[in-house]
Amino acid sequence: MKISYLLLFFFFFSILPAQAQKILQMEKRGKVKTKKHYLGEELTFQLKGGSTWYTDVMIDIKVEEKIIVFSERFVKVGDIKTIKSYKNARFVNRTEKSLYSFGAAWLLFSLGGTLAGESLNDLTWKVPAASAGLGFLIKKLFYTRKYRIGKKRRLRVLDISFNKDMQLGY
Repeated sequence: MKISYLLLFFFFFSILPAQAQKILQMEKRGKVKTKKHYLGEELTFQLKGGSTWYTDVMIDIKVEEKIIVFSERFVKVGDIKTIKSYKNARFVNRTEKSLYSFGAAWLLFSLGGTLAGESLNDLTWKVPAASAGLGFLIKKLFYTRKYRIGKKRRLRVLDISFNKDMQLGY
C-alpha cells in the first residue's frame, strides 16, 4: 500500500510542468567542483576597467546574449572582473560577537571585583583589548573571498530546462 502511494506521488510530480532554471556558474580550470549562483541571489561583483563594487539581485539571465539582468542594470558576463563571496559570513560573525562578549564580560567582572575589594591589575584591560582585537582581525581575514575571473576561472550561463516531451518519456 505504501509503495502505491509513493508511485502515485511521483507520478503527479512527473506530469507537472517543469520551469526552466537559469544558472550563473563559476568554473575553475582543472576542477570538477563549480560554484553556482541562482536567480534571486544577491551577487557582489566588479566590472572590468573599474574599481567599484556592485551588489545587486539577479533577476534574469539571457542565455543567448550572455547577459545578466539585475534589478538596476544589465551586465554582460564577459565584463565581470571579480566576484566577492561571503561564504564564511555566519561563522565569522558568530566568532566576532563571541569574542566581543567575552571581552566585555571580563571587563565587567573585573570592575565588579573592585567593588568587592579586589585590586585591579593589567589583565583587567589586556584581555578585553586582545579579545576585541582578535575578533576584528578574524572578521577582516576570513569574512570575504574574492574570485578573479580570467585565466583560472571563467563564468558560464546555463539554461537547464525540460520540454514536455522529455517529461512524459516520449
